[in-house]
Amino acid sequence: MTTVIIEGTKKNGETFRKEVKKEIEMLSLSYNQLSSVDLAPLAKCPELQRLSLSSNQLLSVNLSPLVQCQELRRIWLDSPTTILWGSANLASDSLPEGLREYQDKIQEAHQRHLAKEACNE
Repeated sequence: MTTVIIEGTKKNGETFRKEVKKEIEMLSLSYNQLSSVDLAPLAKCPELQRLSLSSNQLLSVNLSPLVQCQELRRIWLDSPTTILWGSANLASDSLPEGLREYQDKIQEAHQRHLAKEACNE
């Protein structure tokens, strides 16, 4: 059994840490008072189908690692959460089903990411 560690920060500044199996299909990180979370380790969880991030304090979240989760069917996010896309690549036609619901927001985030990179050159 191999695992990945999901890390983040809670609203009160405490560190959040959760170990999950790479074979996980459903992951709920809801109701943890998260103000930030790094989803990059989930790129190593190809069988992930459902991810719940709702009922937290997330201002923004980078969803780009989830493009590796081709079985992803559904993501639950609170509506005020800003979607970030921290990758230069975005192939809209290859987004997992769970990300397609947020496709417009992902494309906007991708454009912001590219503009930021252009300013840094």
